[in-house]
Amino acid sequence: MKQVSVTKQVNATADKIWNIVKTGDAINEWLPMIASCKLIGSGSGAKRICKTADGKTLEETIKSVDHANRELIYSIDKQEMMPIMNITNKLKISESMDIATIKWTAEFDMPDESIFFTVEQGLKGLFEAGINGLEKVAMANS
Repeated sequence: MKQVSVTKQVNATADKIWNIVKTGDAINEWLPMIASCKLIGSGSGAKRICKTADGKTLEETIKSVDHANRELIYSIDKQEMMPIMNITNKLKISESMDIATIKWTAEFDMPDESIFFTVEQGLKGLFEAGINGLEKVAMANS
């Protein structure tokens, strides 16, 4: 298994960030590459079907929602963007002195490890854009 992670502090409280992500819904409001997102169900076991701006589909399953620790774990069951599989992502939000720290981690397998650097850069760019989007939404809702 390979792992890629991005950790960043944002100008918002952990509760504000958690309130945006905890349902797993409406990620198109803060993740720029997602044009639309539909959540079927709620909590663990919920399915999320997202479309990218260029028409690609992602199918995801919410694996766990830990409110006490502000942690959301989800699998990406189907995707067409990167040559990786068996993907599990974790969003963890912590706080120190009213400043949230967001850690977004992906664990995955890849058949061709020679392109890991390219995949790593793509995922880091995606996670950074998402974290920046979360900060913007949290600040707009202040």
